[in-house]
Amino acid sequence: MAYDAFISYSHAADDELGPVVQDLLRRLAKPWYRRRALNVFRDETGLSANPDLWKSIVAVLDSSEWFVLLASPAAAASPWVNREIEHWLTHRDRSRILPVLTEGTWVWDPERGDFDRERSTALPAALVGAFTDEPKHVDLAWTRSEQALDARNPRLRDQVAAIAAPIHGIAKDELEGADLREHRRSMRVVRGVVAALVLLAAAAVVGAVAATHNAQRARAARDDSDYRRIVAQSRDLRTTNRTLALLLAVEARHLRDTPQSRNALESALVADQRYLGAIGDGSSYPGSYTLCLLDHDRLGVTGGFDGTIGFADLTTGTPIGSRQRLPGAPPAGADRRYVGCATSDDRQHAVVTAGSRVWRLDARSRRVSGPGRDLGSPPNQLAVSADGRSLLAGTVAGRVVTGPVDPGDGPLRVLATVDRPSGAAFSPDGRTAITTTRTEIVVWDTSTWTVSRRFADLPDDQGGGFVVLKEDSRLVRFSPDGRSIGDSRRAVFRVLDAVSGTERWRAPSIYTAATPFAFAPDSRSVFEAGSSGRIDHRDVRTGTSAETSYDTQEAGFVVPAVTLDGATLLMASSSRTLVQRWALDGHSLISRLIPGAGIQPFGYSPDGRSLLAVPAGTSAVVASKVFDVDSGRLLGAVPSAALPTLVSRAVVGAFFIDELKVDRLDLGSGRRVGPRFAVDISRVNNAGVDRAGRILIANNDGTVDRYEPDGRRLGPPWLKLPRATWFVAISPRGDLAAFMDDTAMTRVVRMSDGRVITAIADLANPNFNGDGSLLTGFSKSSTFRFVDPSTGHDVGARVAVTGRVSYSDFATAQMFVLAGAADAQVYDLQTRQPITDFFPSAGSPVGRPGGRQLATSAARGIVLWDLDPDHWERAACTAAGRNLTPSEWSTYFPSSAYRRSCRP
Repeated sequence: MAYDAFISYSHAADDELGPVVQDLLRRLAKPWYRRRALNVFRDETGLSANPDLWKSIVAVLDSSEWFVLLASPAAAASPWVNREIEHWLTHRDRSRILPVLTEGTWVWDPERGDFDRERSTALPAALVGAFTDEPKHVDLAWTRSEQALDARNPRLRDQVAAIAAPIHGIAKDELEGADLREHRRSMRVVRGVVAALVLLAAAAVVGAVAATHNAQRARAARDDSDYRRIVAQSRDLRTTNRTLALLLAVEARHLRDTPQSRNALESALVADQRYLGAIGDGSSYPGSYTLCLLDHDRLGVTGGFDGTIGFADLTTGTPIGSRQRLPGAPPAGADRRYVGCATSDDRQHAVVTAGSRVWRLDARSRRVSGPGRDLGSPPNQLAVSADGRSLLAGTVAGRVVTGPVDPGDGPLRVLATVDRPSGAAFSPDGRTAITTTRTEIVVWDTSTWTVSRRFADLPDDQGGGFVVLKEDSRLVRFSPDGRSIGDSRRAVFRVLDAVSGTERWRAPSIYTAATPFAFAPDSRSVFEAGSSGRIDHRDVRTGTSAETSYDTQEAGFVVPAVTLDGATLLMASSSRTLVQRWALDGHSLISRLIPGAGIQPFGYSPDGRSLLAVPAGTSAVVASKVFDVDSGRLLGAVPSAALPTLVSRAVVGAFFIDELKVDRLDLGSGRRVGPRFAVDISRVNNAGVDRAGRILIANNDGTVDRYEPDGRRLGPPWLKLPRATWFVAISPRGDLAAFMDDTAMTRVVRMSDGRVITAIADLANPNFNGDGSLLTGFSKSSTFRFVDPSTGHDVGARVAVTGRVSYSDFATAQMFVLAGAADAQVYDLQTRQPITDFFPSAGSPVGRPGGRQLATSAARGIVLWDLDPDHWERAACTAAGRNLTPSEWSTYFPSSAYRRSCRP
């Protein structure tokens, strides 16, 4: 029998409370037609007579979805409770532990990132160090003072609902609503039965109608509950199971295409925007031992733990065929069945190994050739020369050998015999090679295979806390520029200068064997396998960790590789996924990077094809650049001391402050093309340019000057306002202009005659939507307003904003964006609900006219975000690399027939 929850508690402390909690969990939101809402195990109600009690408890633990801990000093001291927790932490997800404090204290130390053991009297020893963030708990210690515990106690029902909500996979308020709905539904059924007994035939008809109606309502309620549950579960899984979160978000949008489902989809993608997806072949092989890239990085090769080899098309993101068993691999169950691989530096040649044999691998046919070379012992590390003809290996038996890959080309040569498995690597130019002994790194001249240098090594035994770890494996590798050597062994990873052998830095390693690592093509970074499926990114010269790490969200070790262009990080893990991919160049599935550190978006051209960028964190009165949006190509630069505004794809309107003139710049030639006219910069507060090239200049005395595209000035002045104007916005059609003064009064002016048609109080930073039908802005009451520009009346609900929000723009006709100094969020215009979570944006983001795209600033340049939900769905399927399995489907959609979430 499968259980929704397992209650672990001390009989001495909670013999009265435990049954009440179990009863309430079973009853809350229970449909009238079911025995119980949840199947909850408690030892006195769930175990039959059994001579082997612990095996019975283990079976129940393994079949339970959640672990409810009734924490008390007695439970903390109970060996049974600690044993149950230890088993759960070893075999199940620690995020599914629900702590409930029934007595004593429960104190979290945020500085230590763990519980305060001295002050936490109710903390079982098994939970020490189990969490990295404070787990939310429910406090039922107040029940100690109750005379009698009653399941009808409203306070107790409310707090048990907080326990039941995550088990049901819905929010607490939804659970309470569902409980009330089920109670009412039960009452309606009772009334229907009574009516049927009184009115017989008539009641039968009424009952049939009522049953049909109730069934429809039940289906609607079920669909609504399923939808909300799937949205919530997708969001909850973003940081613990990325693939499942993506697939559930896709299904949520299939159920209902709403701002909430779109939000779940986008937030799952942006949880790690660098993630490019998984390539999985659906097989149950026990994961990868090694990863190699071939054929100009178009082919990924993974060697498994089971004597098989797999292939992935890295261009299309799909597996190629089924896994192949190498002809000489040891049989299943034999030791050293791992399959290894090695490639030349240009990745045109590769060899693979299984057991003690080595074969050449043909990238085109994806087959091994020849009988294979027998090394006499499995290699600890294998290297192949630039021409693919020679190998260098350090074997488990301690022999260092070199020679032709193919046996027919000559015999192997034993260079040395060491008492530990040896690392082995060729330098990029092939002139030298390195191997290791227990006490040194040996540098070989490959022309004569004589020792040219020896680098003093670390001590043989590496300290690991209170335990001395004996080294039994080692990996060494040159950086692509040949100036550095990476050296990995048990408990430590370090980088050395390849010429002097001087150690630049070292870092502790969590592995009990050599840590897989890979250098970036530019030799500036190294990617090293960390704990629990993570890759750490470090600077080669200093060892400083980069701000970002890369997480497969899978247990076990990972093997990193970086494409030769430095654009993609790939990882094979010891779980069943074939390859996972991350973007290193800023081009992810739903965003593109226009490189250029220190720039931020300023505005699109009206046709949406060009983007103007200005230096970040400074005034716009500086040198700026214009980019082609689709290609990212630099079209031209606006000279220094210019305040630019895009007028068309090829022409920029600019204030050239150095000459106190307004002019236009041709981006192709860089020439000023006129007409040019002078302005009094000491009077100018703000300015605006419309698509036709008409310029409005607002002065500090309340006057507004207007210049036509041919340079004619209308007026003077064209408009006189009561107060100085600090903000100018012109509608996309050019028929209206909005001016905000220093009191946040916005006046809407008709461009045809300069007449003020409405004055809107408390509307700061006005902005027109895409068709000019709405004027938006911020109010002093911390809301974002939508106003009819012709009447000044609010249109629809306002949106509450925080103090950090100060920018707005329209991403598309259906979406608007609100942003602060560090992040931005996109909203649906019709419902005023957020479509996205917050994503990073330093400064004001800019929406692309007529297209679903948003430009935001980042440390490495400008990020262009795709805002098309259909594209998000395709990106989610690409990132997941698979569909929901039938087992997953039955878990999350038990009442629906299985279907593929990602369609071809």
